[in-house]
Amino acid sequence: MGLLPATFRVTSTRTQQVEGARCQATRGRAGRSGSAERAATEEFRRSRQVFEDTVTGLADPGSDELTHAEMEDLLTVVARDLMLALYQDQLDLRAVRE
Repeated sequence: MGLLPATFRVTSTRTQQVEGARCQATRGRAGRSGSAERAATEEFRRSRQVFEDTVTGLADPGSDELTHAEMEDLLTVVARDLMLALYQDQLDLRAVRE
């Protein structure tokens, strides 16, 4: 029998702060024009590419050869790379908006 999926919900003060920031960001988008929204979304192309490359790699039949531990190690590195790309893309967007 393989691993069973599990869902965990962890709530902390930091999580609540991030969710609050998301809500504020969503409200702030209402006043933007369509072209401004498209420009903002375009800034995240690096992050989207990292994500798409990850999905492609995981869908590749060669990934079936990885053990669970190897897969976890790989995803830990890839997740860190994705978070760094998202962070840098957001900083780049801020610079464009200033």
